[in-house]
Parts: sequence; C-alpha cells; structure tokens
Amino acid sequence: MIFTIISITTIILYALFFLKNQKLSIVGVILLLPIYLIKLNILGIPTTFLELILIGTFTGFFYKLLKERHDIKFYNFFIPIIIFLISAIISTKISSHYISALGILKAYIIEPILFFIIFINTFKTKKELDIIIKTLGITVIYLSIYAIFQKITGIGIGTSDPSWAIEATRRVTSIFPYPNALGLFLAPIVTIFLHKIIIKAQNNFKNSILNLKTFILNNIFDFVVFITGLLAIVFAGSMGAIMGISASIFLYIFILSKDKLKYFIIGFIGFILILTLPFTYPLANKTILLGDFSGKIRTQMWEEASNMLRNNFIFGGGLDNFKEALKPYHKKTFFELYLYPHNIILNTWSELGFFGLLSFSFVIVIFFKKNYKIYIYKLNSFWLENAGIKNIEILKYKKEIALIISLSMFTLLIHGLVDVPYFKNDLAILFWVIIGIGIINEKIDDNIVVIKK
Repeated sequence: MIFTIISITTIILYALFFLKNQKLSIVGVILLLPIYLIKLNILGIPTTFLELILIGTFTGFFYKLLKERHDIKFYNFFIPIIIFLISAIISTKISSHYISALGILKAYIIEPILFFIIFINTFKTKKELDIIIKTLGITVIYLSIYAIFQKITGIGIGTSDPSWAIEATRRVTSIFPYPNALGLFLAPIVTIFLHKIIIKAQNNFKNSILNLKTFILNNIFDFVVFITGLLAIVFAGSMGAIMGISASIFLYIFILSKDKLKYFIIGFIGFILILTLPFTYPLANKTILLGDFSGKIRTQMWEEASNMLRNNFIFGGGLDNFKEALKPYHKKTFFELYLYPHNIILNTWSELGFFGLLSFSFVIVIFFKKNYKIYIYKLNSFWLENAGIKNIEILKYKKEIALIISLSMFTLLIHGLVDVPYFKNDLAILFWVIIGIGIINEKIDDNIVVIKK
C-alpha cells in the first residue's frame, strides 16, 4: 500500500513539475535515465521509478495538449513510427510470454516513442540543445566517477560474475548490474563529446585563437565528460563500446578527407596489418574476429538466430520470446540461451518481426538523411551577401551538431553489431533522444535550412 501511495504521489508531483516547467522536467528525465534500476511493484504491476516520472510527464503533456490544443509534429517520422508500433503490438500478441511482453512493449516501445514526441515538440533553440547535450554529459560524469571508484576499490561492482571484483580481472559496472550495460549507455554520449572537442580544437588551432592550456580550461566540461567516460568504458572492458568510438574517429577522418579513395586504401591496408601483425593480432582476434570464447558464443548464437528467422521471416520470434523461439534451433549446448542474440539486426528482427526491423531501419535512414542534408548545405550567393555573422555562425553550429550526432548514432550501430543497444529502458530512450537531437538541430532557425514538417 505504501509503495502505491508513493508511486501515485510521484506521478502527480512530476506532472505538476511538467506543467510548471515543461522543458526542465524533460531535461530531468534525461538526467535520471538510470533510475529505471529502482524497481517497484504496484498492485501486482511491475514498474520502475523512471516509468513513474515518465507517466507524470505524459500526464502533464496530454493535459496541456487538451487545454491548449496545439499541433503535434513528427518531422517525417510518423509512418515508420506507426509501423514500428504496430509491429511491436503484433509481436506482443504472438509471444509465448504475453504478460512480460506487454511490459517490454510498454517500457521499450510505447514510452520511449511518447517521450520522443514530447521531446521534439518542446525544444527548438540552440541554447536548449546545448542544455540537452550538457545534461547527457552530466549523466556520463556521475556514472563514470562511481565506475572509477569501483576500479580503485573493488567496492559496489555487480555480483553476477565474481571475477569482475577480483583486481586482476576487474570490470566495473557503475550502478548497472553488468559491465556492458555501462558501455552501451556511455559510448554514444562519449562520442558526442569526443567529436565536440576535436571540432573545437580544429577550429581553434587552425585560426590560432587560444593556446592549449586556455583551450582546455575553456572546454573543461567537455574534457571531463570525455576522459571520465572513456576511463569508465575501458575499466568496464566493453570492447564493443571501444570499437564503436574508434570507428567513429575513422569515419570522421574519412568524411573530412579530400582524397577519400587514397584514405580508404590506406585504411584498408592498415586494417589488414592490424589483423596480421604479431603484436596486434591477439587483440584483433579477440575484438574484430571474435576469436575468444565470448566471440565464439556470439557467432554461434547468430547462426542459430538466423536459422530461426529463416523459418519465422515475417513475425520473428515474438517480443520477449527469443529464448523460447530459439530452443528448437539451439544445438550447441556449451553455452546457455540468452535473452537476445546480441546483434542489432537480429535483435530487432527477432523481437519485432521483419516489418519492425524495416521501420526501425527507416527511422535511422531518415535520421542520417536529415543530418546529411544539413551537413552539406551551402549558402547561396544571396545568403552570403545578406546573411549576418550570427546566421553564418548558426549554420556552422548546425553543421557541426549534424556531424557529431551522426557519429554518435554510428557508434551505437557499430556497438550494436555485437551487443544490444536498444532493448533496455534507458537505452531505448537514449536512442530516441539522439534521433530527437537531430530534429531539434534541424529546427534551429529553420529559415536557413528548409525543413519538412
């Protein structure tokens, strides 16, 4: 009874907070994404503290919508979102675990999409976008500081595997139950701040504006986010996260390279050398070639998942039903059945069916297309003659954010080749926040870059 009262009170208070300060309440949700770990049971219904403040946010938003009756915009994402939702509902219906599938539908699909809709219909200025990105940075700092503390002391590390706490094999988890959960959350955000620093450094030293010490001090927050976040990822031993961030650096260099063919050839030769040189092969074999035990489990799991999907091409395995669907295809008994096949394509296909995968892919394609349009945009001669310095600076900012947020999504997708970067409470919302940042960036002074609504 006491938990029910606390839950209802939390929902009401956060709804009132939303009505009092809509923007700050949404920023609060982003700041508190990891509180999904605080689990509750209300009248027999499992929930989380994150879900309670989300329900408060939705309550405040729909009350305001009914009162003010303003339009809701989807910015070209309406059709893929509808298909995504329908696919998820069908996958829930066919799941052998209907009740738990309903919980997944609610927490990983419906709530993140509702938050996304509110998010993109609330923010529209450069100042607001800067606050959102800084908020993501703050989440990295507090999660990473605790992770670094765990590395030093061995205290508070997740208990699923005793070897994580042993000094010789220590892997930190921060507040999460396992190390890869930390890497999955941090990697896309660390990528944002890494490329913010790189772009600022290029602009600064190209124009000889500040010396190195002053440059670091002027961008101390970005450096703290990047350094603490990267340390936490390394201490967690999240190779997928490291691969994703590294891949974003190579893509950035490729994008800026004038002779892309030459760069590609050099990169290809370098890649072959990494795979073959005696001092790099052991690490490459473990990470890229998946030659260690963990990698062998993944490749075997992918093979079994692919066999299952060949026979369930349209509907997949059903939401929260991968383990059950895979049982007839699970021939290698040297590893247990996992909740997901640890690959973003196979995960989405298995959970949401072929059309769920297709709609998810369309969301990502639209996202990259929008950012590419901003990044390549050039002012015509009329604009160059008549635009003020402020407009030119805003366009430059939009181009930089379009590139940075695209690289963040690229990191997420590369990491997703070997892990599950969406099907978790915090990760699902983080995915839609990254999509939303692209839309908000597009809306900033949209008279400069024409957008479709």
